[in-house]
Amino acid sequence: EPEPDSEIIPTETPIDFQPTNLSEAVAAAMNGVEPPEISDTDETL
Repeated sequence: EPEPDSEIIPTETPIDFQPTNLSEAVAAAMNGVEPPEISDTDETL
């Protein structure tokens, strides 16, 4: 049986950057985008 931890999103990405919206971070992680520092909104596209 898989552990309940598998339900939680794996924290493979460093939690150095914390955008205003966590949803954006999750979406970015899902897209495979790992911005070192979020200064502006979608500036590295």
